[in-house]
Amino acid sequence: MDDKSILQRAWERLLTQLGAPDRHPEILARQAEHLRRHVVTAPVSSLLLLVLVMGLVHDRVDTGRLWLWAAVLTATLALRLSLRWIRPRSPDGLRRWIFAFQWSTTATGVAWVWLLLVMPREDLALQILSLLTACGVVMAVLPLLAVVEHAYSSYVVFALAPLVAMLLSWGDRFHLVLGVMIAAFLLNMLRSERLVNRTFTTALRQGLHEAERAARDPVTGIANRRCFQEALEQEWRRSQRTARPLSMLMIDIDEFKAYNDNYGHVQGDQCLAQVARTLARHVPRSTDLVARYGGEEFAVLLPETDVQGAKSVAQRLLEAIRELGIVHTHSAVSPRITISIGGATCLPTKLDTPTELIDAADQALYTAKQAGKDRVEWTEGATNDRPAVRAVS
Repeated sequence: MDDKSILQRAWERLLTQLGAPDRHPEILARQAEHLRRHVVTAPVSSLLLLVLVMGLVHDRVDTGRLWLWAAVLTATLALRLSLRWIRPRSPDGLRRWIFAFQWSTTATGVAWVWLLLVMPREDLALQILSLLTACGVVMAVLPLLAVVEHAYSSYVVFALAPLVAMLLSWGDRFHLVLGVMIAAFLLNMLRSERLVNRTFTTALRQGLHEAERAARDPVTGIANRRCFQEALEQEWRRSQRTARPLSMLMIDIDEFKAYNDNYGHVQGDQCLAQVARTLARHVPRSTDLVARYGGEEFAVLLPETDVQGAKSVAQRLLEAIRELGIVHTHSAVSPRITISIGGATCLPTKLDTPTELIDAADQALYTAKQAGKDRVEWTEGATNDRPAVRAVS
């Protein structure tokens, strides 16, 4: 194993243990969205608090040390603000973004806690003020960071554990009592993190599970039409931004009414499920989507796929269903279940709509049906006497 792969594995393990360990893309996205809402508001609030603190203590502490502390705190806040303009798209990018947010926030917390060092040891009132300020900041970020496992615990440990050690090392009774109080506060915050994280994560998983169930077809277990429409809208916008082709297949099981009439609806549902699983198994990438469009119709969305690539996928699906070998002796096409496929490829523009891509694939499917079924046809021009989508060759 080379050094690069070792470093990559170590980095991945660090991300897993200390930030965003949950690998489900949707959960990562929702965690990142929760954190993103505070990318601006939390640092701005901290800056206002910074100004207030400096206004209260500037004439009672060493000016140079106070300005140095303010500069360090401002730098950490600026680092957090810079994340506002980073919008990761992939799950790995989301994990890195959450990781960066977590540790930039930890740096801010450490800076706040070390305000105590700026205060004169003999001025007990200012030291208590600084501790109350730091503990208030530590409490304020609990609802923000606790949504990501380990995020808040690393924050309070890095911020408060050195502070406890420092207070205990000073030796006098006053600072010893403060150290014990801060240690008890740290343990309580760690316990609170577990409760908040468990509550938030449970609610998030339940919501995600319900959303996944709502997006699944109950008969076949694959995506339903609503899920397909949402994915098509999303990929259409992405294709407009990237100027990359978008392909779609409309698939219909040949002579399925005759299958239902002769074998019964229970076996018909089993046939639908077998075909759906086979189609899903033979699409090449995780970004592709196979959905039940309605009845015995399926739709396949192929982002960033040109005509040749999409036709290759369609032919593979056609052959996979033939090889499935589901007996259909009442079909006029074949003694086995077969499918007809209509496809279309386009480069979306702001003048086109996703509906036009569906119409183009549907027109190709109609052509395949009229031409004898068990085949692939492609739309290369117009639908309803007008350009449906611009063909991509």
